[in-house]
Amino acid sequence: MKPKISLVVPSHNDPQHLKDLLKSIAIAKEEFDDEIQTIIVDYSDNEIEIINKEMCLKYRAEYYKGHRKVTVSRNIGINQAKAEIILFVDSDCTISPQLFEEHLRVYKTNPKIGGVLGLTIFNGKDNNAWKIMELTPFVTPFQFANMMEYAPWGTCTNISFRKDVLKKINGFNENLPLRLGGEDVDLGWRVNNIGYKIKCNPKAIVYHTKDTWSSSLRNIKKVFRWGRADFYLFKEHPQKRALDIPKYSFLFILNILVFISLSIVFKSIIFLVFPVIWLFLVILFDAYLKNTILKQKNLAKQFIASLLLFCFEFGFLYESLKRGWIKPIFMKILHSPNQLMSSWERDIVVKCWSITIATLIVIITTLLVSLWIFQ
Repeated sequence: MKPKISLVVPSHNDPQHLKDLLKSIAIAKEEFDDEIQTIIVDYSDNEIEIINKEMCLKYRAEYYKGHRKVTVSRNIGINQAKAEIILFVDSDCTISPQLFEEHLRVYKTNPKIGGVLGLTIFNGKDNNAWKIMELTPFVTPFQFANMMEYAPWGTCTNISFRKDVLKKINGFNENLPLRLGGEDVDLGWRVNNIGYKIKCNPKAIVYHTKDTWSSSLRNIKKVFRWGRADFYLFKEHPQKRALDIPKYSFLFILNILVFISLSIVFKSIIFLVFPVIWLFLVILFDAYLKNTILKQKNLAKQFIASLLLFCFEFGFLYESLKRGWIKPIFMKILHSPNQLMSSWERDIVVKCWSITIATLIVIITTLLVSLWIFQ
């Protein structure tokens, strides 16, 4: 019997979460007999690989050796898929019993739909690292299914596509250089570009553990990597570019150059602390203004959330300078059609006031320090 859905899951050194996912898949498959093909594409250390193979055998999932790049692993899954509908879920998730039914239902009602995006709900224990991430826009895409009828792209925690649509665009873009990051955005845009729509269905639910988002250091690395990935999206999709106001990260580097020059002129290392002071003030005022606009009650958490956004910007700037391309510094990527309307105006106001106030304070302080040195 040909399966109705092929479920593709990339895995990397995370056997416990993979086990939880396989258990939830087994429950959801009960009503489908052999109509669901489960494909695990694993790139793990040897010891964990053995454990994962045994789990796949126990839960009747097909096991394939994966690749360090998640784009390659997912393409391996696409090539092994026997169904006409391919569903992607991450290994640190569990699925709802109705997930398969809800994805299939949308395709039956609209044969022109190229993909279906479900809702991803985070569950598990809260900690400060997670609460800070909630204050950033990085968790918003997981809620796209609740926010719009059709999505420009969707996270691969809960999204399906027709196999023939994926074949038309040659699957995931393996030329993206990073191990992971940005591949889901790139895929969704390319599906839309060839005339297919991604229909949102909030009743198709996947639960994402907060465990993998509950480390501050891991979140910083993750956000920096996403910033780097944004550079390659900028490169691959010129139609998504828009002019941007100066980035905090770019102005921070300019501050460093200016104050290094001043320290040489005045022969005083005290000027070297001013870029750090400027950055602190910018992020502080950024956090304060957002805290006021969004009516949050914890300025400290908002400060760290704003710092994470700086890390994202810095990742984008780092990759731009590394590749010797200056143009991206003055522009940004619009990830969704309503991004310009929903956040552009607020971001401009917050950034302009934060930069203005911080710069004025630093200029006045610099003048006072210069006068003190001359005395």
